[in-house]
Amino acid sequence: MAGDAVPVRYLPERPDRAMAAEATPGSDVVSCLFGGVMVILTCVGLGFAALGFGVAALIG
Repeated sequence: MAGDAVPVRYLPERPDRAMAAEATPGSDVVSCLFGGVMVILTCVGLGFAALGFGVAALIG
């Protein structure tokens, strides 16, 4: 086995200048923002749950 297959990009008239195809520009930023939003929403949800359990413990 020679190795991994790697997609490349090049202009048809310049195959000698081929380069490895990279991920879509900005996809790392989108992933980071999505992960950050999910962490924030999870923390808000856990905060509401803790508040609810605290109120329930005080009342009951």
